[in-house]
Amino acid sequence: MRTNEPPVKRTPQGGFSPLLTPEQTAELIGQKKATIWSWCRSGKLPHIRLSKRNYKIRQSDLEDFLQRHSQ
Repeated sequence: MRTNEPPVKRTPQGGFSPLLTPEQTAELIGQKKATIWSWCRSGKLPHIRLSKRNYKIRQSDLEDFLQRHSQ
């Protein structure tokens, strides 16, 4: 899933949202890397696809995703 959005976007506080690898994301939320890859490939977790196996996830997108799925 390619996106035309810039790789870094501003947070509401005016800062920038860091980019995370799927490995960092998995470690951060206590999931397996395969789960993160699956969420990205299925479109559930917004991401930036840099190449076939190189994805980046905005921390702000991860936080939004977790909020939506924790309810």
